[in-house]
Amino acid sequence: MIPGAPDPVAPFSHAVETDGWVFLTGQMPFSGTTLDWAYPEGIEAQTHQVMKNLATVLEG
Repeated sequence: MIPGAPDPVAPFSHAVETDGWVFLTGQMPFSGTTLDWAYPEGIEAQTHQVMKNLATVLEG
């Protein structure tokens, strides 16, 4: 688990690094760390939240 990142929605890792590559997967527009949080309203807000989640995963 990555601190501050939402819980995975299935049994997989947020990110895997191998041979200098980082593969990210399963990012949803959750704004909290649990699956109980509602999605932000609208595709633009959801996209911004996914980008924030990706940044959290990459920094973790």
